[in-house]
Amino acid sequence: MRKGRFAAPYISVVVPAWNEEKYIGRTLRSLLDQSLERSEYEIIVVDGHSKDGTVAIARKLVDRVLFEDRKSIGYARNVGARAASGEIVAFIDADSIATRNWLLRIKKIFRRRSLAGVGGFGVPINPTPKDRFAFLLLNYYWKLTSWLGIYHFVGFNCAYRRKEFLAAGGYNPDIRFLEDVELSIRFRSLGNRCKVSRRLKVLTSPRRISQKGLLRILGICVVGYWCLLTKTRFPWDYAHEIDKHGKVDR
Repeated sequence: MRKGRFAAPYISVVVPAWNEEKYIGRTLRSLLDQSLERSEYEIIVVDGHSKDGTVAIARKLVDRVLFEDRKSIGYARNVGARAASGEIVAFIDADSIATRNWLLRIKKIFRRRSLAGVGGFGVPINPTPKDRFAFLLLNYYWKLTSWLGIYHFVGFNCAYRRKEFLAAGGYNPDIRFLEDVELSIRFRSLGNRCKVSRRLKVLTSPRRISQKGLLRILGICVVGYWCLLTKTRFPWDYAHEIDKHGKVDR
């Protein structure tokens, strides 16, 4: 944990977490090992009252640990953003690993361009051929749709100007799946300038694909997009269905 900080950081990193003791340590260590000066960013973990050692691990490594009561990843991100001190708020998940230049790239993107939001690509950790194929499809889908003016900022690798993020209302806490997609589309529709950068990469766990299978994941996504389009409630508690206690990443 950083001590003796007086100036406000430029970037606030928000990490939502719930029972992630097997993953969160490496996530936070990757954030502590950034090429960006430590004084330029803060790390905030927002925990959903984990039953394991997540909070104990986080308290040793981050600037602040906050709590949320709604068991909603979107709400957790909003809690972190509202408490943030930085001009930029960046989001990464507790099962992901930030590349060493992740925050420096975010800083350069926002400093060089008049942007309000940026999203990046995902790289699977310890991937099988199926994982590589799935992420190849996802990454180029995100980039292709951005060329069409439709932005998909995945929740484990995105950043917003905090002022514009809060003005847009942040994540919708009542959306149970694709809440990150809903926000990025709504954010752009408000006239905010956005970008998807293929150079902005985060390593992330492919456990959802491993546990559910690629075809089932694609089917869930189809249902999720239909629910967004029709403004109906997603029928499953997707985020809480993942087995968090099996072998790490496989």
